[in-house]
Parts: sequence; C-alpha cells; structure tokens
Amino acid sequence: MAAPTDSGSVKPFKFLEAVRKGKHFDIVLLRGEEEYLLREALHEYISAVISPEGRDFDYCEFRSGEVTGEALWNALITLPFLAERRLVVLELTAEPKQELAKALSNYVNRPSSTTCLVLVAVTDDPRSGSLLQVPPSVVDVHFKALSDSERLQWAGDYTKARGKSLTADAVRYLIDSSSKSLSDIAAKLNHAMLYMGDETEIGIQVLMKVSGVSSEFNVFQLEDAILDQQAEEAHKIARSLLEGGEALLRLLTSHRRLVLRLWQAGRLQKKPESWHNSTEGYGIWKSMLGGQIFKMKSIRSASKVIGEAQIRKAVLALLDLEVHAKTRSQEPYLYLEWIWRMAGTGWSTKEPAISKMR
Repeated sequence: MAAPTDSGSVKPFKFLEAVRKGKHFDIVLLRGEEEYLLREALHEYISAVISPEGRDFDYCEFRSGEVTGEALWNALITLPFLAERRLVVLELTAEPKQELAKALSNYVNRPSSTTCLVLVAVTDDPRSGSLLQVPPSVVDVHFKALSDSERLQWAGDYTKARGKSLTADAVRYLIDSSSKSLSDIAAKLNHAMLYMGDETEIGIQVLMKVSGVSSEFNVFQLEDAILDQQAEEAHKIARSLLEGGEALLRLLTSHRRLVLRLWQAGRLQKKPESWHNSTEGYGIWKSMLGGQIFKMKSIRSASKVIGEAQIRKAVLALLDLEVHAKTRSQEPYLYLEWIWRMAGTGWSTKEPAISKMR
C-alpha cells in the first residue's frame, strides 16, 4: 500500500493517515516535546500492527537504560508467531551504551522484513532526531510543542470528536488554568464531560467547578471590570474568586497577560485612527489579542485612561506579587490592593481606598 513516504521526515498527521490506511514501517522514530500526542500515535500504531491476542507473543517493549544489546537484537530478529510482523518499541530514556548503540546501528542498516521497530524519544533536545545517528531511511516523526493557539484548536477538536462543544470563555479558561501538557487539558475536559452528562455545551462555570473553584464570577469578568476601571466591582470579583478556591498564581498569570496587552496598546496609541481601522492595523491587533480581538476598543480605552507610567508601575508591582506568591504564602490583601489600584486609584496615591476596607 502506498504511503506518503517510507523514509525521512514525516508530519504527525501524515504518519497517522498512513497508519489508518494499513501502512507498516520498518523503523519509526517518534520524538518531540508533545508527549500526549506522541503517546496517542504510538498506541494507535501498536494497535494497527499487533492484535490484542498477539501482544503476548509478538510485542516487546524496552528502555535504553535497561536493555542489553543482545536482548534487543534477539527480539528484533525473532520471527513473528501470530502476527504478520513483530513489533519492538525502544524508549530512548538515556544515551545508549556502546553495546546497545552498536546493535541498533547494525539493525538499522539491515532491518528485518518481519519486524517493525519503533524508537521513542520524549525530549525537547533538538538532537533527539540524531541520538542514534539513524540514517535517512528511518521514518522520523516529530511532535513539536503546540502554541497557545494550537492548544485552543486542539481542545475544541477534542471535545467536538466526543459530541461536545466549548464556549469561547471556557476554552480560554481551560488553557489558562492548565499546564502546557495536553494530558492535563484532556483530563479536565474528560472530567467536565462526565460532570455534564447529556448536556453538550461546556461553559466556563463547569470547568471552574471541576477545577475546584466555586464562585459566581470568573476571571474574564474580573478582566472586564479592570478594563472598565470599576474598582469596587473588580475588588468584589477578585475576593470571590480567591475565596472560591481560584489559585492566586493563576490570577496573577492572567493579569500579567492583560497588563502586557495594555502596555502594547499604549505603544500603538500614537498611530492615527485610520491606521487602527486599516488592514495592517487590524492584523497587528489580531496577532496581539488573538481570540479576544473583540476587546480591542476596551483595551485601547483602558490603556489611554490608565497611562503608560501607571502601567509600568502595575507591571513592577505584579512581578513583586508573583515572586512573593511563589516563595511563600501570603494574605490576599496585597493582591486585592493591586486590583484596587489597577482598576481605580493607580499608584500615585500613598494609601489606596481599600485600606479602609481591611
């Protein structure tokens, strides 16, 4: 059966496309930083090559730091018992020792027609594709780390494939509240879908609940209150989120992104209005705001009202809050003071009005 390629570099989706059409490869190197996608591809390839009943006889899995060259060689050249081909998976968890590297090199140069070898390297090391100095004949599939926009797209596709959908706020909250790992995102989505039952649309409140946060407000309402310079409303929402279990560091991360956008908006204030309405101007704003391009006017307005000097002070105060939050626990007062100043009084006064509310 024809495949996109039998050697060289192959994009992950092309590799999976070929696997689903029944293509088996002599030697495959699955490598990269996006472990969740890599593991999913590996499991799909294993299922395509070996049936469940044949795994006890024709499937072997080794780790480079534990297996000897002789044991690996024997597994590679043994004839299959039930399946058309044997499948051998070698996890490259450490630099191969000389004996193992030699056995691999010998096999790669003359692979068996009855064995499929899969090399797995989960690493962000750019040398991962040449750890064993594999020749171009090896199929090299690189799972690169996804960008924020790609993770947004992936989350939407993941839920759609399971008959669900995500609201715009929900998908942004999901990415903001999760680690870079897709496995973390998938776990939260699975939890949310289980929680929802037969309902089809996943909203931000559902994701907050499965993340352990119980508040009638969300981080985007807090962001809007800051942009609208509604200090009391912002203070009320921030306190509710903290008391409801929202992590302080998660809130600070969200604010850092907002302040950066305000600073960037301030840099663009000198541009004429015609530029902001032009294709070029819109493109710059789109690259800066992404899916929140609809907030362009409010961010421009807030940046103008707050001013560059106050934004600079807000950044410094926010960085100080992050350092303290990471090194030791603290009362929420300093954070709530930052909210009050950011959404109202600024950093020009010595004593914010919030001090009277302690």
